[in-house]
Amino acid sequence: GCLIGIGATILNGAKIGANCLIGAHTFISEGKIIPDNSMVLGTPGKVVKTLTPEQVSAFQKGVSAYVTNSDRFKRHCIRIDEDMPSNALPGATTVEAPTAPKEERAVNGSTTFRSLGEMMEGVVWARVGDASKRDWQGDFAFFRPDAPTATVTTEWGVFEDVVEPFGNFPAARWFTNGRATVVDARTHLPEGKDGYLLDTHGFCFVERPSYAFEEHEEQDFRRVNSQFAPQVLETVRLAAGAKKAFWLSHIRRGEPAVRKVGTVADGYVVGFAHADYGPENETQFRQVLAGRYDVEENEAATCGLSVVNLWAPVNRTAYRHPLAMLDCTTFNMQTDSVRYLLDPLLDTGYYAPPRPHNQRVPIAAKDCPAVAPVYRESHSWVYLSDMTEEEAVIFKQYDFRPSATSKATFHQAFPDPYHESWQQCPPRRSIECRIMLTFDPEGDAAHTSATLSDSLSSDLRRQRRSV
Repeated sequence: GCLIGIGATILNGAKIGANCLIGAHTFISEGKIIPDNSMVLGTPGKVVKTLTPEQVSAFQKGVSAYVTNSDRFKRHCIRIDEDMPSNALPGATTVEAPTAPKEERAVNGSTTFRSLGEMMEGVVWARVGDASKRDWQGDFAFFRPDAPTATVTTEWGVFEDVVEPFGNFPAARWFTNGRATVVDARTHLPEGKDGYLLDTHGFCFVERPSYAFEEHEEQDFRRVNSQFAPQVLETVRLAAGAKKAFWLSHIRRGEPAVRKVGTVADGYVVGFAHADYGPENETQFRQVLAGRYDVEENEAATCGLSVVNLWAPVNRTAYRHPLAMLDCTTFNMQTDSVRYLLDPLLDTGYYAPPRPHNQRVPIAAKDCPAVAPVYRESHSWVYLSDMTEEEAVIFKQYDFRPSATSKATFHQAFPDPYHESWQQCPPRRSIECRIMLTFDPEGDAAHTSATLSDSLSSDLRRQRRSV
């Protein structure tokens, strides 16, 4: 059988051979004949490769995945429309699906992530080591090494052995507590915060570009994109030693009183340690380079590529809930991580006008699996105490370069208890900016450029669109 991707168009008289994979949004013209075992992409559709028997077997598993997902959605998902009661809307108490078996029903009527919050209630953070330093120990939530996995199909492919931490299940199905040590970057290394290097530790601290931010409720997205973004791009490009930098998106976060009502967007990310992307997002980002930023196809297909965030306090010092990051020198990506996908309905806070797939920012942990750590006692976490508005941290979401020793920086907000007795302590407000960096090609990239360029078909060439 064949697998026809979402949104593909096949006109009259076209003949598709056996065991073919037609990519999402591919256009097959009238009368076109596609040979057996072909992968077809683009507009118009082109055969970009002949599939091996192993590859055919892999994508055909997607058929059973669709059937499995259909059954799972019937049992665990709840229809949301104008006929449902108000407490069935996102952010309200979930209505129990009538067909769900008793053992699969929500815990206390909550989603998995609310259950995760309950699991982490009561965690106590204690000061450790030298009393003159602000280093702490407490529990973070981590994916279980034995968390159940599934074969999952998205618009971008079929992915095996993926953790899906959502549905009407208790969080303990996927997560476990792990005792984490979080050290203060100001005092942990002899060089202080300047001792942390992007390509070694996965993050580095820089001076935040100067900009007068509006209050959270009055933020001006267009002004940030036009005035703050150019400064951020140059700051990040220089810090990373990159050739070019491209602005993808930004979001501001604040306390519950100023967050979007009824969603998790714009709040502090305190659920579990994670990165937003994974190795399987590489093709998407290369398509965006060509389709949105008008990078020449050969360059888009072969350049060194990395996606990073710049994170910084806004309006005030970050006394509470600073960002904690896992030091990549204490982490092994091969043995200490899992791949995960988020619920497609979960609000992650990034919004933009609809764009073609080759122009929109890849959706974190939804288009393709992202990576997250499992617990290891040897891991070391780092934060910057009382981070000021003049300070910022750059950290890797995913570095696709083969030579990169630090691939991704796992992160989450950390409940720094130092100021807990300060009753009037202002809550944290911050901005995170997502940037795509390009570098000179590495290794065999130039040799393989023709093959890669074929996969970035001619429809990717667009006039550069501003953000």
